[in-house]
Amino acid sequence: MMKKGLCFILLILLTSCSAYKSMFIFSRFTIKPNTNAEAFKIIDTTSLYKEVESVNLTYNTKQNFNERQYVKYIRFKENGELVKLLTDKLTDWKSKESELKRMQRYNYSKKGFFIEYHFHTIQGGWSIWKAKLIKHTSDSLIFKHKDYITKYARTTMPKQQLESANNKKVAL
Repeated sequence: MMKKGLCFILLILLTSCSAYKSMFIFSRFTIKPNTNAEAFKIIDTTSLYKEVESVNLTYNTKQNFNERQYVKYIRFKENGELVKLLTDKLTDWKSKESELKRMQRYNYSKKGFFIEYHFHTIQGGWSIWKAKLIKHTSDSLIFKHKDYITKYARTTMPKQQLESANNKKVAL
């Protein structure tokens, strides 16, 4: 009896100390990666989109992000993946891109254009944020999530980043 109890406790300890487990798998998302070619009439996969403004509709407050040191950027990839990064300089974009892209995606369907991504909360947890595109122009995208409206301005990708992305396409 004592051996069975000890084995049971040991088994629980070993399973709780498992190696890396992804906290988010794609099945937790409510959208599938984009396969609709019409999405590319709205977005540009060779550009970055910089978060420039956010409006909280509940409190009627507006934040302008042009003056802050760390800026949020998003990039749409052709396979339906979305890369979202908070950075102080664009030169470190490529180093972070590979670890972030599997946790985020976009999709364009009859229901509209949606982005979905995870983020780490202050309390130490994770949350999935889903936003719908409500307006777009050739140089900006405006998304709405619950009571928040966020505007992204299109910016050009640094030349070295764009060249490495194009080289990857040719290699594939």
